[in-house]
Amino acid sequence: MGLFSGISGISGISGISGISGISGISGISGISGISGISGISGISGISGIGGSPLGSSALIVHRDGIVGPYEAEALADLSPAFNNPDNFSFLNPDLRSVVIDGELNSLVSFDIRDNSIALHSMGKEASSGESNQFELVKISAPIDKAVYREQTKLIELYADLRPDRSAEILAQAGSFGDFLFSVFPIHGGAAPRFVELLHAAWRFAVMVEMRFKFVLGVPRPHRFSSQIQPMIVTPMHGSFPSGHATEAFLAARFCSLIMEKVLPGEGNRKYREELTKQLNAQAARIAVNRTVAGVHYPMDSLAGRVLGTTLAEYVFACGMSNDNESVTMDKNRSLDGLAMTEDDAKVDFNPSENIQDPDGDRVTYVNVADQVFSPPVTMGLSWLTTKAIEELTGIL
Repeated sequence: MGLFSGISGISGISGISGISGISGISGISGISGISGISGISGISGISGIGGSPLGSSALIVHRDGIVGPYEAEALADLSPAFNNPDNFSFLNPDLRSVVIDGELNSLVSFDIRDNSIALHSMGKEASSGESNQFELVKISAPIDKAVYREQTKLIELYADLRPDRSAEILAQAGSFGDFLFSVFPIHGGAAPRFVELLHAAWRFAVMVEMRFKFVLGVPRPHRFSSQIQPMIVTPMHGSFPSGHATEAFLAARFCSLIMEKVLPGEGNRKYREELTKQLNAQAARIAVNRTVAGVHYPMDSLAGRVLGTTLAEYVFACGMSNDNESVTMDKNRSLDGLAMTEDDAKVDFNPSENIQDPDGDRVTYVNVADQVFSPPVTMGLSWLTTKAIEELTGIL
């Protein structure tokens, strides 16, 4: 499982450890937290002492031996720190994840109508400052059976690559952390706050993508044709959009945005451009591997790219916004699967299509529009983003 295996973080606290199983199906098994990376548990010499009868007895006797008469006036000069971001310093990563997830999830809502689902966010108009709801991304799925017929033909062609890519496919079935950090310039163990931040973005993506998958309800390829015969166990939740594609392209875009802050300036421009190129190439390969395996259509990868890229920009904007600075979202995206034609379905997934520029060259059923608004300030995510950038700046 690589870097992220076995660090679910939330399980046991919020009672939703089973969600890690869902994450594993969509591509981020065991990465919903950071416990075990931060070095908190076990290293400080405290963990486990009070958890046994012998340890508790030892602490009682120890206090009796040293405490002396109680000095009621010998109190620290403290008062409650109401709504203070420094409070996050006292929480372990597991507990921070609960707070940050609550912040992010409370900002968004889903609009389900006309065979489509859209993700909306609260925010303020960049020009007027008026509060409103803004559409981040909207997706509908094809209903024309001819589209699925042509897409399964492409999957059949991809099956020839299974012998060559089987090791990759199996290694990426759960977590792809080792792959990400083979491209990113540091190992995650050297930057625990950055990894914690990336996990927060991934957990948010899983929440959103699973809602999209559920609403759109696209059957997996092997349900259309018994000749697909996937080489791995096929998840039974919806196929569209691809969870692996969503999370991989989120990571690519998010890491690129972070590096613009960590290594700014003209002197680092070519390095940043090449890093972005490699991250996007990796995300595309992870996405396509799921089609090679027989569990996704090529169109699932495009939908995942649209969704993951948008979510990366949204989480980054939320994290960079604080009481002193407001970072804007400048576009929204949509994929109108209902408009896909039989001829459209014959075209393979192209990870180079321009989904950044409203006037960019791309398939006709994907749209990018200008939309400028400021998302609300999220104290926990803002605190963590600041710490992650400081951490990476100190390393790089």
